[in-house]
Amino acid sequence: MVVHEGRVAGVWEFTEETVDVTLFAEHGAVPAAGLEAEAAHLARCTGRERRLVVRVG
Repeated sequence: MVVHEGRVAGVWEFTEETVDVTLFAEHGAVPAAGLEAEAAHLARCTGRERRLVVRVG
């Protein structure tokens, strides 16, 4: 889950190449810096960098 301002703002999953984030249209914008920081955290935890892909749907 993607949580922003105390609400669920979307969902995420990762593949071998990407971190795919799908944000809920009803929620509005989520700061890109926060998503990028979490993708970097995932890279440190897994030892593999992945491209961040953000969609609204």
